[in-house]
Amino acid sequence: MINYLFIKINTSNFWLFFNLLIFSTLLCISSNSWFYMWMMLEMNLISFIALMNNKSPNIYLSESMIIYFLNQVLASIILLFSLISFNFLYESSLFNFLIMSLFNISMLMKMGSIPFHFWILNMINKMMWMDIFLILSWQKLAPMIMLSYYMMYPLLEISILLSLIFSILFMINIQCLKKIMTFSSINNLSWMMMCLKMENMIWTIYFMIYMIILFNLTMMFNIYNFNSINQIFNNIYDTNLNFYSVNFLSLGGFPPFLGFLPKWLTIKMMILNKFILFSIIMMISSLFMLKIYIQMILPKIIMSKKIKWMKFNYYSSTFMLNLMTFMSIFSLPIFLFF
Repeated sequence: MINYLFIKINTSNFWLFFNLLIFSTLLCISSNSWFYMWMMLEMNLISFIALMNNKSPNIYLSESMIIYFLNQVLASIILLFSLISFNFLYESSLFNFLIMSLFNISMLMKMGSIPFHFWILNMINKMMWMDIFLILSWQKLAPMIMLSYYMMYPLLEISILLSLIFSILFMINIQCLKKIMTFSSINNLSWMMMCLKMENMIWTIYFMIYMIILFNLTMMFNIYNFNSINQIFNNIYDTNLNFYSVNFLSLGGFPPFLGFLPKWLTIKMMILNKFILFSIIMMISSLFMLKIYIQMILPKIIMSKKIKWMKFNYYSSTFMLNLMTFMSIFSLPIFLFF
């Protein structure tokens, strides 16, 4: 990721499109006009494609750009049609149900939630790790906020269940780290959508912590140029890599790491709101995800010899970033508050 930034920051138009990407999302979620939100989503689409094409060393990235463009345009057309139809809504009619369903489908398509996830799988292998971090985290912010305004609960619950179940099934026997992170994002997306259904504050905590953990992992993969699980196993004597690998436990919600906090708050809020069956399914799904993460890093830790912590660079920026996922003791006041 550091090499990626060095390549792209030196270009003349990097900061233009990067600022446009950030501010288009912020303006979208802070607007009270549907048409203005749609416009900001289109600005976000243009800026992200420009960032992907900004002096990228991957010659096959154009295919990913086309796939992303076509999917987002299709979702935007469905969104615009549903927004125009909002003026013709009537009480207790089938038309209302169809229009609201189209609105939710367009948001699920933009986020890449199951069953609308195939487009992201077709483009993720050809993307760089920084682009993957953006598309799995920041690019889902605006659609999730818009989805929270009008939720069709039967459709949303079906998508949550499918994301929980099939993200685990698809991750079995996968060696590609990019696909693993994609299905992990889909699984965490179902948790975040459930948070939106109950409490916005818990969703905010979940989204921020997820972005921190995902940034640490994508930085590790970019620094070491990892694309497969086997590459992690081959670097058995790297002390820094042992330290980075524990982020998988935090991503899976293993206590006492920081990733356990948002999942604990979500389960607690679901039980208080009488979503007992959903809470059981999500806990079982989290256990399976944690099992997959442990299978990824356990051979690496077992095969490595004695970890020489004294040779670790405690003053490096990567150490400080990863330390944030370990310092769950500072989240205890949040536990007490909720």
